[in-house]
Amino acid sequence: MCAWEEELRSLLNNSILLFKPQGEPQPAGTCTCMNNIGKDDLILGIQAQFQRDMLCMHGHMCICMHATHGTCTISS
Repeated sequence: MCAWEEELRSLLNNSILLFKPQGEPQPAGTCTCMNNIGKDDLILGIQAQFQRDMLCMHGHMCICMHATHGTCTISS
């Protein structure tokens, strides 16, 4: 996962918004809304260039939300 993340970050249109590998502590300076992230949590936030362009063009006129929390039914 880390190699893939590094490869994406090196591209001209970097899609990675947020990345925290599993097994690493929460990065310093992360917003306070993310204080409960555990060391074993994996976080990957991706935004395609089209999504970024649309947010820049229309983001001042709307609130964007996406929720998938709790939709995965795989148990460990």
